[in-house]
Amino acid sequence: MVAKDKIFEIERIMFESNDTSVLMIGKVHEYYMNYNSEIIISSSHLNQLLNQLKRKNKDLDLYNLIITEPMFNGETLFTINMIKAYNNYVNLNELTNQDNIKQIRA
Repeated sequence: MVAKDKIFEIERIMFESNDTSVLMIGKVHEYYMNYNSEIIISSSHLNQLLNQLKRKNKDLDLYNLIITEPMFNGETLFTINMIKAYNNYVNLNELTNQDNIKQIRA
C-alpha cells in the first residue's frame, strides 16, 4: 500500500524569540479527511518550512506577514499570518523527514 502524503494548510506560525519550538496552526488534509490541528515543530524545521513556502511562492514576502508582540518577560512573540497567502500548503512528510513532531488535535 502506498502511503499518502499528509498536507498541512497553514493559517499561522507562532514562536517566541527564546524558544526552540514553533507552533503551526491550521488544517491537516489526509486521505479523505481534513481536520483542524496544531503542530509543534523544532526551529530547524521552521527553516525547512519557510524554504518550502518560498519555493512555491516566489513572490512571498514574509516580512509583510510577520507580526511582533513584546511579551511580559522581555521576549518577543512572532506570528506569521498565512491565511491570505496564496499557496500555504506544505507536505508534512517532506518537512519532518521522519523526525517526530507533536500534533495537537481535539
